[in-house]
Parts: sequence; C-alpha cells; structure tokens
Amino acid sequence: MTLSGERLYMRDKQVWQAVISIVKRAPRHDVPIRIELAAIATVMGSSDHCGGALRRIWQSVERLSRAAIQVKLSDGQVHEGKLLSAAYRQEKKYFVELDMQWMAAAMCLDYQFKIDCKRRNGLTTSLAQWLHDFLSTHKSSPGLSVGYMRELCGFDGQNRKFPAAIRTALSELKISAAALVADFEIIKNGRSSDAWTVVIVRGPEQPSFSGPSSPKAFDVMESLCIPKCRRVAL
Repeated sequence: MTLSGERLYMRDKQVWQAVISIVKRAPRHDVPIRIELAAIATVMGSSDHCGGALRRIWQSVERLSRAAIQVKLSDGQVHEGKLLSAAYRQEKKYFVELDMQWMAAAMCLDYQFKIDCKRRNGLTTSLAQWLHDFLSTHKSSPGLSVGYMRELCGFDGQNRKFPAAIRTALSELKISAAALVADFEIIKNGRSSDAWTVVIVRGPEQPSFSGPSSPKAFDVMESLCIPKCRRVAL
C-alpha cells in the first residue's frame, strides 16, 4: 500500500473515521446524505462547535481529498484511488465524495483485517485509537523506536511530548483492550527520546482476516467499517 499527497495527521484519521461512522448509520445510501460539520465534531467527542473547530475539520477533509492511495492485492492486481475522491463547496454547502470504485476493489477483492471498531471508538485519545488499529493489523510488536512510531502515526504535537502521549495511550489500551496489550515498557536508550524503544507485550488477540467477498457483499461489509455511499454533504 502506498499513500501520496499531503502529510496526514491523527486528527485527519479521526475525521475520516467520523465521516464513515455517520454515513454507516444512515438509513439510505442511494441519496445524498446531509451532515453538519458539528455532527462530525460530536462523533469525534468534541462539544466545541465554534467556527474555528469546524474550520479545522474542513481542513482535514480537504487534506484527505488530496490523499491518493495505491493498493497491490494478493493476486498482483494494483488499484489506485483516493481516501475521499473530492471535497468542495457548492451553494453554501460542503460536499465529500467517496471513491466507491476504489473502495469496492479494496474491500471486495482481497483479504480484510477484522477490527473491533466498537472497542476502538470507545477509547478516549486519538493516539490510543491509532495504536488499537496498528496492533489489530500487526501479528507481533517487536521493539520500535519512539521516533519511528511518532512519524508513523502522524503525531502533530511537539516531539518531546510524544513519549508521555504514547505512554498514556498504551496505559489506556492495557486497561480497555487487554486482549491487545498485556503490558508495555519504554526503554530509554539515550538522551534523545526518538531513540527510545517501545516494547509491547501482546495479549492473546492476534490479527484475523475475512476472505474476498463478492461486490454484492460490499453494501454490508463491516471489516473496516466502510459502508456504501456516494456523496456526503457537510
């Protein structure tokens, strides 16, 4: 899998998940679904619905719309698409279009990780949610450097604050997702925190997969919480 475009951040992942979550609950997917930006903020756990907060959400939507993704399937086929095919303003409304052709190929023609979305959504911090999905899709967790994990997750805070943030996130996972994280340790290998090592002792849960589905099954596919939808109005 190759992602190109602007650098994405953990907040962008939250926004993308919120859009998908809202669309998934919609009673119909054959007509435009109208969603207020405040609804996305609410799904993200924020009660701040002022102009600045909503503007930041829209900025994430715009970044996501410029992110192109290429996926090579297990049979060698390569499919290209976008996380969001378009984001634009029209008649004082904001629209997001989902790239259904790419999603259908990615969701129906290859094996899919099964992720406990309900458990993930119950976590309080975006970093804990990111770690949840990372661990749910990796069979083992060898010692990884703090710097590598910071770059991988797109942490947008100050570098020196990341060790405390990841410690808090892993502590939450140890309590709320013990099947994934039984224990952890951050080993201080030197003066720079980027060189420190994060060692995660895994719980009994290991990644699992669902096999390729027919295109008809795309409407109800749950593995990655992706629903059928063409356009979302924000």
